[in-house]
Amino acid sequence: MKKLLLLLILILPAPVMAQAMVKPLEPTRVSLADDSTATATDKAFNELLRLELNERATVRFTQARFDYRILTATAEITSKGKLQGFSAAVAILTQAEGKEVNLRLHVTVGPTLDAVASDAGAFLDKELQTRKRK
Repeated sequence: MKKLLLLLILILPAPVMAQAMVKPLEPTRVSLADDSTATATDKAFNELLRLELNERATVRFTQARFDYRILTATAEITSKGKLQGFSAAVAILTQAEGKEVNLRLHVTVGPTLDAVASDAGAFLDKELQTRKRK
């Protein structure tokens, strides 16, 4: 048996052996809640957040069966009637015994929606991968 294993190691190229030993990474199924009362800023933020998470390729968006539901809320920050930036809150929810349980809330502030979505995307990517490993 040891001779056969040694023979396989010598014959098979390293990438083939590594590929055989690596389990494919399944993306986390996520539902990004769409609210009918969402403002234009909310909708723009959700689309930017979806793009951020798609770039990382660690989540798959679905509305049917999902591991986590993501809720978002945004607000414009103004001073003396002039737009100064944006804030966003991101909540991650999951099912537990038929009830949704809040796992984590993240609030971010930035000068543009892109910056806020980038920060929220980095948080979600890290948090969802950590939760998946547990």
